[in-house]
Amino acid sequence: MPVLGTIAAGQPIPVPSADTWTATPEETIELPGYLGGDLTNIYALKVKGTSMIDALIDNGDIVIMQSANTVADGETVAIG
Repeated sequence: MPVLGTIAAGQPIPVPSADTWTATPEETIELPGYLGGDLTNIYALKVKGTSMIDALIDNGDIVIMQSANTVADGETVAIG
């Protein structure tokens, strides 16, 4: 799975514009087999900041993201 960049959890950080965003991963990670399923539009981001610590997401963690058009009540999402 590609790690494509950084996501802010605290102070805002610049978001790449469409002309500067790259699909070239900074690094890649391997997912354990039990996380199988629909891997469409899946990528990873490194967390910068501690504002999500109550949700057990800490600075330096890697979060798995999936592009979606809808969310369910109670889901944790990142909106750009």
